[in-house]
Amino acid sequence: MTCPCCQHLIYLGDDDDAKLNPREDDNVKKFFKELSNRPQDFNPLPEVSDVETGDPITPEMIFVGLHNKILHAEKILNKKTREVSRVEYEILDFHYPLGEALEKKLAEFTSIHPLQTARILLNAEIRQQFPSEMTRNIFNKKKRSAKNIYKIFKTEGLGRDEIKRIRRISPSSFGKFTDKEIKVIQERIRTNSSRPNWLDQFDDLELNEPMLTD
Repeated sequence: MTCPCCQHLIYLGDDDDAKLNPREDDNVKKFFKELSNRPQDFNPLPEVSDVETGDPITPEMIFVGLHNKILHAEKILNKKTREVSRVEYEILDFHYPLGEALEKKLAEFTSIHPLQTARILLNAEIRQQFPSEMTRNIFNKKKRSAKNIYKIFKTEGLGRDEIKRIRRISPSSFGKFTDKEIKVIQERIRTNSSRPNWLDQFDDLELNEPMLTD
């Protein structure tokens, strides 16, 4: 909404139907920029062979020997980097089924109880499964991330497999997305997803402010 005196935009929180503020708009654009990455390929890399000289390497062949050490170190680095990238992807990806399970359980409670009661029952079940307050607090932080990741990637036109495109948005960063940011992301996915290969064309995406719908 806007201030009646100065007409400046006032941000009232997740339920505000006003335009995204600059920080939120930047977050949304960063997300779509990440989506324009090629999906990560975790298949083993082809082996990089040492330099072949045709003859056995002798102590006098210092350049070849040192070059081979560099190649060997680069090979190890590439392997370790891919291992780290795969684990980072798996951590992000594992949040999706957690978000799905949370949403299904909430829907189960909501089918027979008002929403507020359903949320209380869901939290009660979480407390039952995580008796330790410390462990429960850790879980609750991941719960927000999981719910947001699931909401975004379940959107028609996207899908869980596209999580492989994400490289620089952590689960905790997903957890900080506001409901309004997620709603805008979903609207923009629906706006663009009918175009062929839309995820590979970030510069051509329609990222103007959509009309938010209920």
